[in-house]
Amino acid sequence: MSSEEGELWEGISKNPVSKTIKYSNSAVKKIYELLILYWYRYNSEVDTSEEYIERIMDKSANKSLPGSQKMLLSFTEWT
Repeated sequence: MSSEEGELWEGISKNPVSKTIKYSNSAVKKIYELLILYWYRYNSEVDTSEEYIERIMDKSANKSLPGSQKMLLSFTEWT
C-alpha cells in the first residue's frame, strides 16, 4: 500500500495550540468517497447492506451509481 492509500485518518491532525486542522489530499478524497457511498445507500431502495453491495458490483451500476464500484473497492483495499 502506498502512502497515498493509508488509513482514513492518517492524513488528518489537530493542533490545539493554534486551533487548526491539517489534512492530506488522500484523506479528503477518502472522506468524500465515503460520503458519496453513504448518500447512494441512503437513496437506494434496498433493505440490506448486502443488497446494496450487490447492486454496486453489478455491471450496470455505473449508470445509476456513478463511480461507486471504484470507491467501494478502494475502501476494501485498506480495511
